[in-house]
Amino acid sequence: MKKYIYLVVLLLAFISCNKRKQGIESPPKILNEIFVADSLQNETTEFLLSDVASDIEIIPLETNEQSAFKFLTNLQIGANDIFINSRIAVLRFDINGKFLHKIGSMGEGPQDFIICNGIGIDDQARLVHIAAALSTTNHIRTFTYDGKFVKSTRIAEDGAYMSGSNHGEDRSYAFFNNQHLYRRMLPVWDGSKDIWLIQVQDTAGNVKARFYDPANYGKEGQIHKHSADGKNIIPHYWTEFSCVFNRYNDKINFLFDTNDTIYQYNDVKATLRPRFILHCGSRPTISEIRKLDKSSEYFKYVVVTDVLETKDWMFLIAEKDNLSYLLRFDKQTGSIQTIHTEGEIVESKIMQIRYRKTDPPGFTNDLCGGLPFYPSFQTEKRWIAQFDAADLLEKVDLNELKNSDYLLPSKRDKLVKIIENLKEDDNPVLMIATLK
Repeated sequence: MKKYIYLVVLLLAFISCNKRKQGIESPPKILNEIFVADSLQNETTEFLLSDVASDIEIIPLETNEQSAFKFLTNLQIGANDIFINSRIAVLRFDINGKFLHKIGSMGEGPQDFIICNGIGIDDQARLVHIAAALSTTNHIRTFTYDGKFVKSTRIAEDGAYMSGSNHGEDRSYAFFNNQHLYRRMLPVWDGSKDIWLIQVQDTAGNVKARFYDPANYGKEGQIHKHSADGKNIIPHYWTEFSCVFNRYNDKINFLFDTNDTIYQYNDVKATLRPRFILHCGSRPTISEIRKLDKSSEYFKYVVVTDVLETKDWMFLIAEKDNLSYLLRFDKQTGSIQTIHTEGEIVESKIMQIRYRKTDPPGFTNDLCGGLPFYPSFQTEKRWIAQFDAADLLEKVDLNELKNSDYLLPSKRDKLVKIIENLKEDDNPVLMIATLK
């Protein structure tokens, strides 16, 4: 009998050790559960921005020959500065939107970058980190806020696969707590069999932690098998997008593309710990989830695509059929309410694959008015939404805006003046909501 007990103890020790190697902690005894699929019909009329935010700033980004940009893939905001990544340039504006100068330049020199895959800022040290051509030259170029080159740090060998997102926001690189964060998507194009999706490095380029989607364990062979094979890239190609990264105060949340768990990152231990289990109903097979050429049946399943956290709530974007839902989960009571928008299932004319084309529902902006507010970018304490000049000119009724009551009438008046002076091809207008 003692022999069997000894074997069981050894087995449990092996399992525990294996989990530690993966960098994912064993789940706590009690996990918070969010019943997503069962709550989609718990609809309410609207979510108010004032419920989660105490203030809002409206910042039109100056447009001139040097500052005009077409794509905004990510941005960083300090106490007095805004940095824009337009992929081919990094632009610095002051906190009022006045253009100051560009950071770095395009090229192949030791201080240049071919393409910018992301930016990070150290507001205290006043340093800007530029992820320069991830997956090719793999360096971080560091500059002062004034644009003076400081150093270049190699973060991987030439050609090592370090990026990729296929999202509106470039999910390749971020900087937090004085460390670099890289997120990549599958399959891995450099020939490596290592299928990590999250990597954390210190500022010297040393790897602090790597994390893998637990759903991939045991599927490695299939993942590599279904990488692009030339002739049949569409029917057989498998992919997994880079994971969601969400911050609120001292909490850092991750959600893998094919997993139903929200993980919390422990910066001291450099581990991921399951925080919320998402119940999304029946699940598609692994091939249906990963296959680029998705069948029409796939869109009948519930998929969670984004995470936002505030003081009292977790907000999730869930998609099903042609609908996009915004769910508000009360962290104290567990109750859930939803709102939704309607889109469509379309087929790409170029690649001839189906995808869901929907915009997430937004918060009613009862602080200053304007279009529904949904953050494209986040910091620890702020949500940032960008609004195209053409959309503001076309969709906002200025007379209605002027004559409506809002919680911050001075900010409403500022928005009215901004729209009155906008041109259709101006840079976007940012709205920065300060979270409670």
